[in-house]
Amino acid sequence: MYADLDVYCHKPMDDLFDDHHDLYFYLSLSAKANDWPFAGNAWMYARVPGHPFWEDLMQFNCLYTSKGDQHKNILWHTGPKSVGHVLEYHMRKNPDHRILIVSHEIVGNNGEGYNQYATHHR
Repeated sequence: MYADLDVYCHKPMDDLFDDHHDLYFYLSLSAKANDWPFAGNAWMYARVPGHPFWEDLMQFNCLYTSKGDQHKNILWHTGPKSVGHVLEYHMRKNPDHRILIVSHEIVGNNGEGYNQYATHHR
């Protein structure tokens, strides 16, 4: 599991994870409402090592940095926009991969209502 230092966990997450999913991400309420291609990268969980998603993400980031100044924005380079775009691409390319994007009610950003497991205080 990866969590930024500003993610506050409310309770243990053991019952959130199952044998049916290999990667877990969260989608913030603001990203959902605005139809942004964000996947929250302040909290991520990988149940199995070596998932091909991470290679897709590294390739995207290497290619994206070579495109000039407009692409140096942290949200695009390593932040939620890059993770979101690569996640959408990866899930289209590999629909059989077991990736779960949990709702903001499970893990979400501060100010988006009650978050059952964790809150990202941005």
